[in-house]
Amino acid sequence: NNTFSFNGLTPSWTVNGLPYTVTNPVHDVGLFQVNVTDANGCNDVAAVAIDTMFCECEADFVFAGKCIQEPVQFTLLADSVIVGASWSFSHPLMPQRSEINPVVKFFGDEPVNVTLVANLSCGVQTVEKTVVFEDCSQPCPVFLPAAFTPNTDGKNERFQVFTECFPLEFELEIHNRFGQLIFSSATPALGWDGKYNEVPSPEGLYVYRVGYKMPYQKKVVKTGTIALIR
Repeated sequence: NNTFSFNGLTPSWTVNGLPYTVTNPVHDVGLFQVNVTDANGCNDVAAVAIDTMFCECEADFVFAGKCIQEPVQFTLLADSVIVGASWSFSHPLMPQRSEINPVVKFFGDEPVNVTLVANLSCGVQTVEKTVVFEDCSQPCPVFLPAAFTPNTDGKNERFQVFTECFPLEFELEIHNRFGQLIFSSATPALGWDGKYNEVPSPEGLYVYRVGYKMPYQKKVVKTGTIALIR
């Protein structure tokens, strides 16, 4: 679709170099050209080429999502006008859907056969695919050391939380034996270096409180003691 504004202009049309008087939407093959003149007599030209294109009556679908904890968006693709669609799934808990682009909830991480019957203006096409989504709520190990040695030897210099996952929420607090908060962090990689106000803390036991929430899991809060050894 090409739209031209003729406000304040006088247009004249040609098709393949010949005068053309119909300015309604056209579907004929050819080079359509409009010449416009403004009130000052200035001219300009715009052209649109229309060629023949045949639809092959093909359909396909794509989907966005990777975890069973999230709804999956399916999108029907076609080279013709989409009249309707029917989606069916091999999983017993997933009913048939009739939306053009449905949002679907999956159950479990087993393969699911998806069958799309697309009703197009050129005919009916069937597309079948097998899709697999992962369970993203699998446990993620979190390790808290029992001691650390901030003695500048380059080994075990900080007390920090070790995990291969990326928590959505994280908080770490360190308290001395008087209950005073001497360190806090909102990033697992940022651990305690054994100092308070840039002054090395004495050896002994300190209390930690760590809270974290991994993707698709409930928040976990743990407390314990950490030994500072110099």
